[in-house]
Amino acid sequence: MVEGEDQSGKTTLFFVLLKKLYEIGYNPIYLRGKYINITDVKKIIKKAIKEQYNNSDINLFFQQPLRALFLDNFHKSSLNSKHRKILLNNLSSHFDYIFISADNSIGSNITTEEATNLKKFDKYKLLPLGHEKRGELIEQWLRIGEDVMTINEELLLKNIKARFDEINSLIGNRLMPSYPIFVLTLLQGLDDNIISQDFSQTSYGHVYYALITAGLVREGANDNNKLTSYLNILKELAFYLFDKKAETFTENDFDEFYTNYGKLYYKDFSSTQVLSTLSKANIIKYDDENYCFSYKYIFFYLVAQKISSKIDTHEKLIEDLCENIHLEKNANILIFLTHHSKAQLLIDNIVFTSEIPFENSKPVTLDKNDEFVCFISDFAKEIQDNIIEDRDPKKEIKKDLQNRDKLDRNNNHNTSDDELMSPEIKEISQAFRSIKIIGQIVKNQQGDFEKEKLVELVEAAYSASFRYVGFFTEMLIRDKELLIEAITEDIKEKTKDDKAIIEKSVKQFLQYISWRVCMDSFTGLMFSVGTKGRNELYETVASKMGSTAAKMVTFAIKSYYEKISIEELKQLFKETENNYLAQSILRVYIRKHLYTNIIERRKRDQIIQIAGFKPQSMVKRLKSSQH
Repeated sequence: MVEGEDQSGKTTLFFVLLKKLYEIGYNPIYLRGKYINITDVKKIIKKAIKEQYNNSDINLFFQQPLRALFLDNFHKSSLNSKHRKILLNNLSSHFDYIFISADNSIGSNITTEEATNLKKFDKYKLLPLGHEKRGELIEQWLRIGEDVMTINEELLLKNIKARFDEINSLIGNRLMPSYPIFVLTLLQGLDDNIISQDFSQTSYGHVYYALITAGLVREGANDNNKLTSYLNILKELAFYLFDKKAETFTENDFDEFYTNYGKLYYKDFSSTQVLSTLSKANIIKYDDENYCFSYKYIFFYLVAQKISSKIDTHEKLIEDLCENIHLEKNANILIFLTHHSKAQLLIDNIVFTSEIPFENSKPVTLDKNDEFVCFISDFAKEIQDNIIEDRDPKKEIKKDLQNRDKLDRNNNHNTSDDELMSPEIKEISQAFRSIKIIGQIVKNQQGDFEKEKLVELVEAAYSASFRYVGFFTEMLIRDKELLIEAITEDIKEKTKDDKAIIEKSVKQFLQYISWRVCMDSFTGLMFSVGTKGRNELYETVASKMGSTAAKMVTFAIKSYYEKISIEELKQLFKETENNYLAQSILRVYIRKHLYTNIIERRKRDQIIQIAGFKPQSMVKRLKSSQH
């Protein structure tokens, strides 16, 4: 039994399995659950045999060996629990192998009688694609139509990375599940093949629009009047729920909404017809006697669309969203607002919001006299890792994606998103979500803004990140002695180690935490605001801010999305001479670039020499000669 959400790929999986079984000598039959309303196996199978084998001889079929049944979307059968149990018994006596698919709710909705029969089945669940599988699917998409003998592998690798970042940006933090159908639709939308209309909204707005309208068109809303009418109903319904602070609604709620809707707009459909169409289109779903939007992105997109339609009248609402940006719902609505509108009111509020977190903290600069640099300078010298290896870029990228999957699995829990957050956690959340929204604007709407406005946005994101690292440093330095003393005493009670040794280890541990906070913040900033082909923008921000930290982040962005400039690299190492921490950060991003890009050997050797790396082969030869 395979469980999975609608559009998770259950049916496609069954078609692939059925074909493979047929090819190795099995006799498979495919049935749709929604057409199963009797328990007589021969009557059920007869029509399927005629359609799939062009043969009506039911007795002949049941004389064949290795019979396999695929019963798709079993939860849609109209049979009650008693007769489902009878059906399962009857099928088991006629087939050697049975495959059943159902939605995720079947486990909680089945009765004890059915559960007894389903105990015989191995249970599987279709999960969204992780980072690794997402990357594989994107690579397959980009290889379509390419000649394997002439394809430029270096360019392909860059395009895969660029598309991967775009898809991740669109999927967001669980805004939509990364099932293959969604990833492929997004890829097609990014290639501008899915939508021919001209939309007023910019950036990726048309891609989300395509996902929402696809189901409506499939369910018959294929002329402009019907489609416009349904989209308007959806927009008003989403805002109605948002205004009520509700996530679900009953039929009575919908009747009340639709009655009020009719006072403002002409109604072309009955409330029953609307609910039925939206449910069949997978835009809303019915669960436990309530309706709700099927996916978060639909709800957030539509609420933002409603706000943007009269954005000047929603100034207070936008201020409230920004003020409470630490809440996931508000942050996502703001992200979608940036897809719908580039109003100055919105931009000003987002920039102002980014300036609030840690406003009293001194931003990290990474200059030689910076408090942060002084705090972990000894540690920075100890972590110098100057060995560079020859690695396969494809394998390295795959390894990175696998690590990200592991991290996601470890963090696969719902974070508390309520008012119980501590002030510090709220500030951290506010800072990072502000950076993410600024990044959405910079990545997706850069063609709509003047250079000066883009520089202001990116500078605001840089500053928010640097203030966070500065805040963390101030906190550690302030409480360092207390922390060292408390941890040392705790360890000393359990071991007989010398106190000085313990204190040194604890200090190194605190320095390591500071190093990780710095690197994670810089890398997060790089992924949030970085984009391909805008080197001038990030160079301008680094020049304007003038700090070593700004130069490090700008280099990180450029080395991830573009090639490394030899002259620029020389200049950076010259400027950071005797600044061990800054050069350590530089080497982290250089190493990542060398490991994940296909680079011509002569240039690679130049980069290694400038960065002061020692090739692993050279180290081995030196050790061998010493022996």
